[in-house]
Amino acid sequence: MDVSTLLQEVEAKRQNAWRSYLFCGLMGIAPVAMFLLQKTSAALVLSALWIFYYLLLTRPDRKKYAAAFLRGNLLASLSSLLEGVAYHGKTGLPREELLAEKLLPIREENSFMTFHRTSGTSRRLEVTLSDVSFQLDAPDEKGRPQFFSGCWVQIKLDRPTGLRLRLVTADLAAPSLLTPWFEEKAGLSPLSLEPHRAARVFTAWGEKNSPGLTQSALGHLMDLREKKDLPLAMGLEEDHLAVFFPRRFLSAGEPSLRAPVTEAALLRSPLPELEELLKAAVACARAAAPESV
Repeated sequence: MDVSTLLQEVEAKRQNAWRSYLFCGLMGIAPVAMFLLQKTSAALVLSALWIFYYLLLTRPDRKKYAAAFLRGNLLASLSSLLEGVAYHGKTGLPREELLAEKLLPIREENSFMTFHRTSGTSRRLEVTLSDVSFQLDAPDEKGRPQFFSGCWVQIKLDRPTGLRLRLVTADLAAPSLLTPWFEEKAGLSPLSLEPHRAARVFTAWGEKNSPGLTQSALGHLMDLREKKDLPLAMGLEEDHLAVFFPRRFLSAGEPSLRAPVTEAALLRSPLPELEELLKAAVACARAAAPESV
């Protein structure tokens, strides 16, 4: 990925948006001056022109810059880990596809939204990322609805693992909520991770008499948890791995117009957890004969 070319493209969009923003600000002085001079008709005409200029030029220019920065940031930062990185636009992963993964008990209404699908490959693993926002299909212990937003990662492994598992940190959702749902919807039962240290952090569900994840895969998941201290949910279905990270976003809001775009800004990863997650995925793929945990 040519970062310098991306930088020039994004910076050109920023400069264009900044010029438009400054001119719009200068235009706003004119109707104020007309009002002060008690020239009401002229002030109203100039106000209308200012509104049209903002809506038709300034606002679209700013949105074009924000979209260019988002695309440039994803292409530049993820290319250090993924090959063939592609940003597919504002549309995210299909919600029906994510619901079918049964990673968490998610309400199926319009409160489930996805954005910014991005894809690439790493060591024969097919990786797809998307921002998501959803409501759990159960209230918390105080009866309040639980809403989550973050990044959803799908990884297609290069071989089947023979495993069906779910691992969720207790600070993401209570095990008492998840166990009945996993048993009914996914046919999974509680699975012990002892004596691995992951048992202190993750609650696991799998098929009865399932051998579970390898020591290596659990170790990478624990490294991921301990380094970033983020809640997470992970689901493994044969050769399909799905992970949800709350409070991590491919799009972190509109960038500032004032400061020039820097290479460091484009290379700043929106998902620093991805590198450790890919190591865990490779460990899962290599588990031809899973070890006992």
